[in-house]
Formats: sequence, C-alpha cells, structure tokens
Amino acid sequence: MQLTSIPDEEWAQVEAAAVVFWDEIAQSSPTAEKVVAIFREYNDVMAAAGKPYRY
Repeated sequence: MQLTSIPDEEWAQVEAAAVVFWDEIAQSSPTAEKVVAIFREYNDVMAAAGKPYRY
C-alpha cells in the first residue's frame, strides 16, 4: 500500500465542482435543499477547523 495525496490546488477544483453539484441537488426538492444545507454547514465547520482536523 502506498500513501498518496492530492495537491491543495487540485482539491480546490474538486470542492468547487462539488458546490455546483450540490446546488443542482438542492433544487430538486425541499427535502434535498434541507439535506444540502446540513452538508454545507458541516463543510463550513470543517473548513474553519482546518488541518489536521479536516482530513
């Protein structure tokens, strides 16, 4: 087994694409909108926590 990592710049692209994806999902129903809001709140908390707690 080999440990690998994704460079921060590439991971930022993944996160930006995820925002677009979750925007689309949130528009599908009121329930989906609530679930996406929970995920966004969690992501905000984790981003504020920073490394090493984020990974």
